[in-house]
Amino acid sequence: MGIKDRKYTLFAVMAGYFLTGFMGSAMVVAVPVIALNLQMSVTMTGWVISGFVLASAILLMPAGRFADYLGYPAVFKAGMASFAAATLACGFAPSGEFLIVFRFLQGSASALIYCSGMALISCVYPPEERGRAIGWVTFTVYTGLSVGPVIGGFLNELYGWRSILHVTWVLAALVAVYSFATLQPVKGREGKVSDYRGMLLFMLMVLLIFGGLSVPDVRGYSAFVLGLIVMVVMTVYEYNQKDPLINVRLFFGNRTFGFANSASMLNYCATSGVLFLVSMELQLNYGLTSEKAGFVMLAQPLAMAAVTPFAGRMADKSNPKNLAFGGMLIIALVLVSMAFMTGRAELYQVSIMLFILGLGLGLFSTPNNTVIMNSVEKKDYGFASSTLSTMRLMGQTFSIAVSVIILNMFAGSAKIETMSEEGLITALRMAFILFSLICAAGAVMSLAGRNTLK
Repeated sequence: MGIKDRKYTLFAVMAGYFLTGFMGSAMVVAVPVIALNLQMSVTMTGWVISGFVLASAILLMPAGRFADYLGYPAVFKAGMASFAAATLACGFAPSGEFLIVFRFLQGSASALIYCSGMALISCVYPPEERGRAIGWVTFTVYTGLSVGPVIGGFLNELYGWRSILHVTWVLAALVAVYSFATLQPVKGREGKVSDYRGMLLFMLMVLLIFGGLSVPDVRGYSAFVLGLIVMVVMTVYEYNQKDPLINVRLFFGNRTFGFANSASMLNYCATSGVLFLVSMELQLNYGLTSEKAGFVMLAQPLAMAAVTPFAGRMADKSNPKNLAFGGMLIIALVLVSMAFMTGRAELYQVSIMLFILGLGLGLFSTPNNTVIMNSVEKKDYGFASSTLSTMRLMGQTFSIAVSVIILNMFAGSAKIETMSEEGLITALRMAFILFSLICAAGAVMSLAGRNTLK
């Protein structure tokens, strides 16, 4: 494939990933206004966010395997077109119930984008240039996450929350048209998907695990344990299939692939709850408004966006495992520092620590993603791309759930506005220490495995 076609593909994937990242962070800012406007309960309001995540997690792996057979451009185009349509529907949702349904469809569309995007990049870029391309894609994700709250808050303030959705669907429609006009057919393997039992087992597992982590009580814990049991059953079943939906043999037989994915999940387990906890500290203990707290926390995604292109270039020139290990080590050290400084740090010190945390995340993510995509053959690019996003979603959900549990244990189960300052500080210290230990384990994982890069 020519250089021009590579650039067309890279731009399409960057634009798609930017819009999905932007949509996620921009909607978080608008949730309180949406709840008041549509007269939604607290539970329903939560499903505006979690419904999107759950739909994406359920469909990522099945969509990735279909992409291997149907072709990555075809699935990406379908994802962009359906994302534009679902976003348009969200913008005209007449009630909270309709909005949740449309957000579920929006999450399903994002699964099609994420499962095929990295696969497309891996198909059109050779291994010696792939890290730089993945770095630019990762850059656009973090940029979308960074500007989402700012632009979303601006649009919400001036034109209402529906304007966020209308701007997004127009841009998504333009990207869809561009993708249909420029992307060339690329297929990973011949044949068709046949493992529908494995597909159902995977969907049930995700539903139980993600649903269980979202409900911090006996019902949630029971669902989580049941989900782990289903995971064991699914693993045994998939291991004995000739053409499985989840290629578990790849995890066990390809040590680089298995360990790099484990490192990715541990990374998200250790870091995704940090901004949630810091946001609470800034607003409850420092007395900042949500807008000012958002600007303080903007240091992390900005640092991530700044370093990812550099990390991508370095991943092409040196061993990406070493870069990933260095990033994880930085994150672990920052989390330890945050544990000791919580409760007595100045605002500028909080911002600096978040900035350094973002640098560590940027140094880890692009090289580790490059390791994963380079460790598999072309026929498994869709599966590997889906695995990347699944590890992210599982880590994020686990991190938030653990953060909530620790808050309940050390800060009490009272309402947030009556939570004691001392209790919150203790909870944050315990969480940051735990997250640093998880990150240390992830650092070991990032170096483990044989060099099986393609």
